[in-house]
Amino acid sequence: MNKNRIEELVLQAHQNLCSAGKEVEFNYNFADEFAELIIRECAKIADNNYDKGFCPVGGFVLEHFNIKP
Repeated sequence: MNKNRIEELVLQAHQNLCSAGKEVEFNYNFADEFAELIIRECAKIADNNYDKGFCPVGGFVLEHFNIKP
């Protein structure tokens, strides 16, 4: 998986929440697993909408984040 991008997004989320005055604790292993689950869900939704005239893009989403199908 594209861990650098996931780490960037985790840090961005942390900064956004801290800027909003919210206390946040996070764990990179949890964030990494959580991010992968979200990406897989997005890929599944994209592929499930193929019948609505869209090309199956779930594979492209997984490829972008370097996640094996």
